[in-house]
Amino acid sequence: MSMDNIWEHDGIGIAVSGMCIVFTVLMLISLFISQLPRCLSLIDKVVPEKVQDQDDSVSAVATPSRSEEMSRIAAIGYAVYRSRRARD
Repeated sequence: MSMDNIWEHDGIGIAVSGMCIVFTVLMLISLFISQLPRCLSLIDKVVPEKVQDQDDSVSAVATPSRSEEMSRIAAIGYAVYRSRRARD
């Protein structure tokens, strides 16, 4: 009984066309992802990334690295901990 509905309403054709649509879209996504590095390199040639000039020593401000910032934060935290512990 359930197969009769599939045959009468062209269920096989609908299922096959749905699978073809999904397969085609997945192939297009795969092709896009595989070609993305090439597209990005072309875009990089057209619109290059701006690089800061390090030669101008007057306007250049020394910024600490991430590890230096973390070391400073850890030292401040330790000093606060020690001062609070000394009060108690």
